Amino acid sequence: MTTRPDAEPRRVVEETALSGTSEAESFDEGMQAAFDPRAAMTADKRAGHFVTTIATPWHSRFCTGCGHTFRIDDRVVVDDAGDVRHLDPLLGCAHPAGASPDLPELADFTAGMLDAWPAPDEVPLTSTDDVPFLARRPPGGFERMACLFCGHTFRPAETVVLCPCRPTEQLCRAAVHRDPVRGLVCWESWRPGQRVKVCPVMLLRLDT
Repeated sequence: MTTRPDAEPRRVVEETALSGTSEAESFDEGMQAAFDPRAAMTADKRAGHFVTTIATPWHSRFCTGCGHTFRIDDRVVVDDAGDVRHLDPLLGCAHPAGASPDLPELADFTAGMLDAWPAPDEVPLTSTDDVPFLARRPPGGFERMACLFCGHTFRPAETVVLCPCRPTEQLCRAAVHRDPVRGLVCWESWRPGQRVKVCPVMLLRLDT
């Protein structure tokens, strides 16, 4: 007996119809399962390389290797003990530290993006490369400095607003991301009007 070529797809469609799930919903579920790293973390495979999503257990936690937080789309390696580390060579975590191969191109793209989408004149922008204490890992096991809005640590070559209360004077070490190239529009999301009424560090009301 010869099986018709379209018999299997038709059977799948019929089973989908009987289950009350549309083909579009089944397709979406399949795509989600394919891109969700947890789908690969079965009882037989809990170690290996994965991509961070908002649903992964390590998202927003601090890496035990480099001390940076795990962001969405970060490539990581999970060992047999469950320890998670970044694979980004720029962070020098799972691999020896080294410059990212696309860093020069990224710098040029960043400059072009900031020219096209500039911050207000009264809000100067600073690179974390020019502010060592932002990207430096503190001694004694303390956590790295993090953005006041998104809570993620500051990585090399990121653009920030330093001292959001007095950015032109920079009286403190607090900072907020303002890096649209990396999708970090924390400053605009946090203060759409570009003004801070209460100091987030001292909790003092500012003069208006």
